[in-house]
Amino acid sequence: MTGLTTSEALQKLHAEIDELLSSHEEELRRTYWKRFICRMQDKASCFTPLSFLWIFGMAVLLVVAASMEDVDKFPSGSRMWLITEAVFLLASIVLNIVLLCLKMRKEHGKHIALKRKLLNLLQEASSRQNWRPDHFPDKHIPLSPCISLQWCIRDGVVVNMPQPLLVLGDVVVMRPGHAAPGKCRAVTEDGELQAGENYFPEPPQAKGQGPQPRLPMSTKKFVLEETPIVKNF
Repeated sequence: MTGLTTSEALQKLHAEIDELLSSHEEELRRTYWKRFICRMQDKASCFTPLSFLWIFGMAVLLVVAASMEDVDKFPSGSRMWLITEAVFLLASIVLNIVLLCLKMRKEHGKHIALKRKLLNLLQEASSRQNWRPDHFPDKHIPLSPCISLQWCIRDGVVVNMPQPLLVLGDVVVMRPGHAAPGKCRAVTEDGELQAGENYFPEPPQAKGQGPQPRLPMSTKKFVLEETPIVKNF
C-alpha cells in the first residue's frame, strides 16, 4: 500500500478537527448556564450562590420596607433612599453576573482561537504540493519523550511522522517493541493493535541447540482506524 499523500492527510486532519471543534462549540453553547452555576459554586469564586441570595434578599427587604405606608415617619431614611439602596444591590448582582460571563467567554474563547489558528495552519500546509521526505525528522532519530514519532507511508515513501499528524487511513510501519499510535489493523493478514499496545512479532523458532544466527525481527504495516489527535484534542 502506498498510503495517503501529505496533502490528502492534512485535508482529512483539517476536516476532522473542524468537525470536532464545531461540536465542541455547540456543546459550550448548550451547557453555558450549567457551567455558569458550576463556576459560581467554585470555592475560588468571589460571587457564590450564597452571596447572590444574601444580596438579593437584602434588596427585596429594602423594597418591601420602601412599600410600607409609614416609612417616611422614621428618621433613618425616606422611601427614596431605601429604593436607591435596593437598586444599588441589584446593580451589583447584575455587574457580578456580567463580569463572570465575560471571564468565562475569555477563557473559552482563548482556547477556541488557538484551535482555529491551528486549523488555518493546516489549511495552508495542505495547499503545498512540494512535500519531500527531508521535510520530516530522520527515520533513525533516537527516541525522545518530548516528541512522539511514527514511521508512516506518505506519498509512497516511509517517513518519520509526528503522531499528531497521523489520520484515519494512514499506513503506519510498526517496529518491534514500539507502541501503536492508535487502533490499527494489519494490512496483509489478520491482527490488530489497540492504542498504546506494543507490537511484538512472533520470534522465529530455533533449529537445534546451541548458538545460532537469527534474523532481526521485521517491521509490519498497519492501517490506522482512528485519528490519534482527535481523542486528545
